[in-house]
Amino acid sequence: MDHYNTRTSTFLDLDTPMTKLSWFKIALMGVTVVPRLLLATVVMSGMALMSTVAMWGWDESEPLSPGRYRLIRLSRCCPVLTLKLLGVHVRVEGWENYLKAEKQGVKMLLFNHISYLDAFGLVGLTAASGVSKAANLKIPILGKCVKGLQSVNVPEKNRARKIGEENNNTQAISITDIIIKRLEDPRYPMICLAPEGTCGNGKCLLKFRTGGFVPGKPVLPVCIKYRHQHLNPAWTIINEPMHFLRLMCQFMNFMEVSFLPVYNPSEEEKKDPALFAENVRKLMGKHLDVPLVEEGVNEFHALLKSGIRTTYDGSEITAPPGVIDENGFANLTLALKKTQ
Repeated sequence: MDHYNTRTSTFLDLDTPMTKLSWFKIALMGVTVVPRLLLATVVMSGMALMSTVAMWGWDESEPLSPGRYRLIRLSRCCPVLTLKLLGVHVRVEGWENYLKAEKQGVKMLLFNHISYLDAFGLVGLTAASGVSKAANLKIPILGKCVKGLQSVNVPEKNRARKIGEENNNTQAISITDIIIKRLEDPRYPMICLAPEGTCGNGKCLLKFRTGGFVPGKPVLPVCIKYRHQHLNPAWTIINEPMHFLRLMCQFMNFMEVSFLPVYNPSEEEKKDPALFAENVRKLMGKHLDVPLVEEGVNEFHALLKSGIRTTYDGSEITAPPGVIDENGFANLTLALKKTQ
């Protein structure tokens, strides 16, 4: 890709830069940030404690018993309260579709990944497990929560974006096998999977990876949208500390979670995961009213490898000399080869 337009990239969002109003909010709300973070830490510690009790003395290779899993489901009030402490208001649509999916035994939930807030919202609503980097288990407090949710843990050298890819990586195959096993075992909870493999700015749907579609099982599509004016909560290529500070200093952040009807694949889609993935992507794109793009996780990592970033205030794109031309185009060909 020798002409990648950085100015229209879904990974380099410049639509909500710092303004005088942003600084005013930080000055006004900044004193509340630390107390709210401390409270959120206490709340999530409660979830970690319940997860530890639920997993105590249990063989991690086996699904939790119904009694232990009830404790995990009870703990989902913690991420809900944490979102409130972060100033996030969650609105849910189509909850009846989730209840129908549970009754039908649907085990795969697919969502469009936008922000670091997504996981708190989905876990708070469904207590579903996910596909997570094994390194996340080492994160204080959150690692215990991930463990209690019985997530599929991907080794660091084999990131989640490799799942289901048709290559010679035997670890990727084994992870896919684990997911298939989970889908076939009714004792395990539903699995949350983001087929995009990374976060965009929420204004489009990235190219879907096919790993979650290989089993050919019914899926529950979930569409997430953040309505915003002064700050896009998207976890793109940003200055993360400043972005989080601005998020905490918003008067309110709005998260919408829409559960669509269960999607049952046709016989043709069961045989062709790429077709299955694309049809679900079209369905979700139509509901979100956003375009489908061919960018994906490879382009995201290519931008990072090329040293392309945004300034701390989200107003400009920066890069090493010679990487981006005067028209905003970058040559990502070499970086893309390194990511594949």
